[in-house]
Amino acid sequence: MDGSCGAISLNSNLKGLIMKHLNRYVLLCNVFIVFCFLLQVITDFNEQITQLSKGDIIVVENLFELMRREFTVWMECLKNAKSNYHKVVHQVVDEYDQKHRGSELPGFSNYRVFQHVVQKLVAELKRPAMMTLQTIRDMVQKQFDHLSKENFKNYPYLQQVSKKNIETVQEQQSNIVKARIVEQFEMEMQVYTQDEIFNKIFQEEGEIAEGKDHDTRSKYPGLLKSYYEIVVQRLADQVPMMICYFILKESAKIVCSEMLDLLHRDDADNILQEDSEIGEYRAKLQAQADRLLLANDKISSL
Repeated sequence: MDGSCGAISLNSNLKGLIMKHLNRYVLLCNVFIVFCFLLQVITDFNEQITQLSKGDIIVVENLFELMRREFTVWMECLKNAKSNYHKVVHQVVDEYDQKHRGSELPGFSNYRVFQHVVQKLVAELKRPAMMTLQTIRDMVQKQFDHLSKENFKNYPYLQQVSKKNIETVQEQQSNIVKARIVEQFEMEMQVYTQDEIFNKIFQEEGEIAEGKDHDTRSKYPGLLKSYYEIVVQRLADQVPMMICYFILKESAKIVCSEMLDLLHRDDADNILQEDSEIGEYRAKLQAQADRLLLANDKISSL
């Protein structure tokens, strides 16, 4: 009798141990399945963000075409500033002896006067450069937000986190570009270019580029016009390149990295929590499917 009771007790303990391990196994399997699903959801979003940053058309509006249009506006701004630049330069030359001449003897000119003119006129281009930055940032953030909404439309928490990440990253990268633009214009205050480049542009403008002939006041408008062409070429490319690199390329990489960090958390179920209406609708469909299966089993048993 005692042996029989012992066997029953042993079997009961063994069964309990098996069930414990089985439940743990099922729990681990569920955790792994949820993790894999979360990984797939985030990966799909990251792939689209990456493709967008490389120029693929992911949404209806072609982001690179929109940016090209805006950079064309920036180029037109540089070109339109030429007329005022040339006007001011000619005015300074014409009025030099009356308004700008210092201690120098008649016929001599002070280089600093013309350097300050160039610095002042080039500095006025910083504001439209900043406006271009803001416009491109709005374009990029709009398309990033669109991808967030489309990919995470069933997952409010993911959508909220991704939009917050996008906004934060865009703000950080925008501040970097603003600082770089300020630096670029501070460098432009040096009024510098290589002699070879300057002479080449001067020749293309139809002037004679002999070094000994440069230092005559009548040639100053042509010389300064040539220098402005060099400034335009630098800024026409440099500003768009900085904006594209930081606002689009770097932002995409950082946003993707921030989203992948969610995989290190242990509350994947909460992260993937669906919208209440969607969850209720899914539960309703699942209940209907269960009833249909039950009915099918009963019919099969007849």
